[in-house]
Amino acid sequence: MAAIDDPAQPKLALSSNMTHRSIPRLLADLIRYAGRVTATYARCCTTDSHAGKIIAQDAIMWNLYVLGKIKDRLGPTFHDQHPEILWPSIIGQHNVFIHGYDVFVWDQLIPLIESDLPILIQQIELLARQFGPPPQDYT
Repeated sequence: MAAIDDPAQPKLALSSNMTHRSIPRLLADLIRYAGRVTATYARCCTTDSHAGKIIAQDAIMWNLYVLGKIKDRLGPTFHDQHPEILWPSIIGQHNVFIHGYDVFVWDQLIPLIESDLPILIQQIELLARQFGPPPQDYT
């Protein structure tokens, strides 16, 4: 097995697209990932299957993590320019389960998923209209 810093191993190149996404694309990403959270919750977390709930919870937490990263990419100036958006909900819950994994309680996310994310999606959809559609190659 090769060592982590083995110079003989090829280095992974980060795509320049990964760090330079347009505002319309980032807003579309927010809508998409927030929608994934609410859809996964509605489909999987209301069933009796324990294994299904665990998988769904992991998927939801991953998508919430991505929402936090999108929020970071938009930056504090963008947040300040759009105080009507529920940035504190995204920031607060993201920080709780990323940095406080040892004290995280799933039930604390339910109000965010059931109430805040549908509002966030509506707010971002309205905001996104001001910036125009995401690029044509958006997937």
